Amino acid sequence: MKKIIIALTAIYFCAFAKTHIMSNIAPASIQYINLEPDFCDIACLNELLESDMLASFMARFEPSVIKDQNLSMMYASLGGNITFVADGSNKIAVIIPQKIIKSYTNVITDAIVSYAAQTNAKIQIEFIFCGDESESSVSSALDQARARNISYFIAPFTKNGFKILKKNLEQKEFAFIPTINVRANGETAPNIVFGGIDYEAQIRVLMSMANDKITAFSDTSYLGNLLNDYTRQSSNGEFYDVQIDSKELNLEEYLNNKTKYNNTSMFLNLPTIKASLIATQARGYEIAPHALLSTQINYTPHIFNSIDEKNRQNLYIANSISEINDELLATTALFGVNLNFNWIAYSSNIGLEYIYTNFIDTAKKRVFHESIQSSQVGYDIKIYEAKGYKFSPVKLMEEEIKDNNSSLSL
Repeated sequence: MKKIIIALTAIYFCAFAKTHIMSNIAPASIQYINLEPDFCDIACLNELLESDMLASFMARFEPSVIKDQNLSMMYASLGGNITFVADGSNKIAVIIPQKIIKSYTNVITDAIVSYAAQTNAKIQIEFIFCGDESESSVSSALDQARARNISYFIAPFTKNGFKILKKNLEQKEFAFIPTINVRANGETAPNIVFGGIDYEAQIRVLMSMANDKITAFSDTSYLGNLLNDYTRQSSNGEFYDVQIDSKELNLEEYLNNKTKYNNTSMFLNLPTIKASLIATQARGYEIAPHALLSTQINYTPHIFNSIDEKNRQNLYIANSISEINDELLATTALFGVNLNFNWIAYSSNIGLEYIYTNFIDTAKKRVFHESIQSSQVGYDIKIYEAKGYKFSPVKLMEEEIKDNNSSLSL
């Protein structure tokens, strides 16, 4: 219920903040469009509310059919009765394949709504839930947007979704994909910009903390294997590739060779829980690694609770999220999103701002300062140590990291 009240407050703020500014563009408004083929009945809607999936609730609620008073009041309180007609010049559609990106659905919707609320952006945002990334789903979502005269899109797609989007996007339209990095994707399009983190570049910077004996751990997932490949490509010496089953908790069979792992630079290319097991159990087997290294996937405050301080003394993590102003941080926090640590939310906000300040209101002051280079958001990379109970930049590496950042061509 707390989050529902916050959402209502944000909609009110979007509509009425800074009314002394004269503009012919209306303040931000939010609409939710449902492309799910199945009807969502009262039980379904209540389940969405209980799961805190407010965006899906708004999209799937059908006011002409659902007569439940409590649900109708909830729909109205979340702005369901707000309608807005515009010529399309200030409209942005966010096309979300919620069955593919799953929990990131809430992260992206909340981040985008919070940015619009805090900056008083004069835009209309429409969330279109397309379900998956099939050609029929993506083209149907685009058609829905075009019927509303929308030509700007934010599309948190995978590589498969990008291919469909590229095929169906018209020349006069523009799309931002916050979830993919152009280097990893391998394809570009003149009217698509990518906002994904550059994991390969992060690993290259982390190599400055490594020695010539490298071990890369992954959990056999697509991302884990990709990060291990990047690590192998950046390694110039002895290299070990270790793939740990995602369900495995006892790592004895992986860590019982002390000679193999002693004084090695361990790249933790897996999620925090599994990374913590490696850091903890390595000490149990009296392994003394040269360094524990990880990319953005472990730049999270959860690392401090997951790994004991004594096992974090030589842990170094790459981060590409830059300093964010306090006002935006506070607003996104109200929506349950921490921009300091969630790069998907961070990238989504960059995409919204890029479209807004480049195509809708070019006089609007920017919050983010990342530049677009060769169809990709250019991120700085810094290395942090995780001693104590907070991340601290590795000051001795700043100049070297700057040199690496400037040399990372796309």
